[in-house]
Amino acid sequence: MSKILIVEDDPVSQLFCQRILKKQGNEVDTASDGYEAIKKAKETNYDSLLVDLVLPGMMNGIDVIKKIRSLLPNSSIIAYSGFSDTDITERVIQAGADNFLAKPFKPEKLIKVMFPGRANIPTSALVG
Repeated sequence: MSKILIVEDDPVSQLFCQRILKKQGNEVDTASDGYEAIKKAKETNYDSLLVDLVLPGMMNGIDVIKKIRSLLPNSSIIAYSGFSDTDITERVIQAGADNFLAKPFKPEKLIKVMFPGRANIPTSALVG
């Protein structure tokens, strides 16, 4: 299906997203910080990226989105965070993200935002 990079430092959140996306037949890589994400984006042409806005180190999610957008102009970038307001959504879109997803979210919401053209998928097909 798709080649996806999840940029997330929290192992539980990373595994949650990874399991949902792999269950749908996608090839999924992970990065725990911005530098690792950029390195992987230079090496691989990802179809989609899921980028947490709060990352460790000197590079936050918005910085990562800007850099990756220049490296992978045709990839879909979805930003996500536990912080959700109109200002954050506008900032991530201006940085180059295609959409924003507020945490916490259900598996169905992740699939709907990452793959808007896909038909409704039963919950049983998302986790397991």
